[in-house]
Amino acid sequence: MTNNPINNPAVLDELPVGTEIRDADGDAGFKAQGGGWQVIGYTWALDSDWFRFPVEVVEPTSETAELVADLTGPLTMPALRSELRSVVADIRSGAAAGALPEVLGRLERLLAPAGRL
Repeated sequence: MTNNPINNPAVLDELPVGTEIRDADGDAGFKAQGGGWQVIGYTWALDSDWFRFPVEVVEPTSETAELVADLTGPLTMPALRSELRSVVADIRSGAAAGALPEVLGRLERLLAPAGRL
């Protein structure tokens, strides 16, 4: 199981086809080809918000573990968008030549996998 519990259906939507997950109630599902989730007892694919959170990946690969860590980490999508807007504004406003390394550093920190920088 993953070390990072998933608490958001949007994270489940990003997992690759074939990923197995288990929710807080013990229900297990596999990511289907069409983007939904196959769960025993249901003949149709379920949406990611069907599961009871937190959800964990059952047998994570290095790729799924890193993806979950990145998507569930402390940098949420609204915070990421806000920081990217700020960086773009700094670049557009013609930040002083001396500020460019700081702006690039901010971008590098945003792009670094969780806990790697």
